[in-house]
Amino acid sequence: MFKKLLFVILIFCLFNNPIVSQELSDGLYSNKYALVIGINKYSGAFHPLEYAVSDAQAITETLQKRGFSVKTLIDEQATKENIIRYLQRIRLIAEKDDLIIMYFSGHGHTALNAKREEQGYLIPFGHKSAVDMEDALSMEIFKEIADTRRNNQTLFLVDACYSGYGLKKGVSISKPDKFTSDYARKFVSLPAVQILTAGQKNEQAVEYKGFGIFTYYLLDAINGGADYERAGLVTASDIASYCRKKVTEATFLKQTPQFGWLDGGGEIVFSLADNQQQAVDIDSMIQQKMYVSKLDLEKEYAEINLLNEACKYNEAEARLIQLSERIDDSDDDDNYKINYELASIYSKTGKYNLG
Repeated sequence: MFKKLLFVILIFCLFNNPIVSQELSDGLYSNKYALVIGINKYSGAFHPLEYAVSDAQAITETLQKRGFSVKTLIDEQATKENIIRYLQRIRLIAEKDDLIIMYFSGHGHTALNAKREEQGYLIPFGHKSAVDMEDALSMEIFKEIADTRRNNQTLFLVDACYSGYGLKKGVSISKPDKFTSDYARKFVSLPAVQILTAGQKNEQAVEYKGFGIFTYYLLDAINGGADYERAGLVTASDIASYCRKKVTEATFLKQTPQFGWLDGGGEIVFSLADNQQQAVDIDSMIQQKMYVSKLDLEKEYAEINLLNEACKYNEAEARLIQLSERIDDSDDDDNYKINYELASIYSKTGKYNLG
């Protein structure tokens, strides 16, 4: 009798607890970075929020447990300039096999752009107008920053309701019945820029149990709720499907999360296993990566000159642009030299010939 009971308990544990192999939990991405933003303090056309900051703090804690190095911007820290600066610099330190996530909790807005087309915006700290969107964050900015030629996979998670961000259906691989390491690696090997938002324009973001309802179910999904197969892994599509079902039902169709691809056709994959790897201080990494010694600069210039002499102008241009990202904005001499060299290349190739 005891043996039979022990067997039943063992079977129950096997089927109700995700087992993630070391190979899967640690081998999907080389590094994982996240920029997490929460803004309660709004004024002007946008009323203050109650739970955006606590939502961001909960997301930060969860992602850190999953092995992410996280930079969190709260209220006054979350200006347009700061958000763009950190996104660009995280992109700079990230390599091809790394994952980047940006989570935003705050106001979203839909307005007409200069072409009279609907454009989605995120409202940073300090922005007050519902008409003039110059100081808001358009989705075009995020499309430009999330360049799949440099970083393979980027996921935007947005607890705000708005539209006009040009989603498309991914041409991703269909998920197999058994999610093995080979399939998981195939998913993450393809470029993908995916976005999941809390709802559409004119929908009111609902608060629930001390959270925005979208973030409440997002956390539930990342913590295993979306792992229907008990595989210890969930894709961004799994998370989106879970959040859309739960949020739509809980709000009686008043809030409908939206999901899709901004670029690429791959699929981002989350491991549900807690990762004890020491988180990296993003500010220190940025400072280290952006520091270029004078000796390194001279070596770079010499190699770029060789590329120019060999008429390999595209390679020379790419090296100069990479180098410009690592030079501090206040370094006038080197910034001038890089711009001069780029202008020389454009003059030779006629790339930006304005006639």
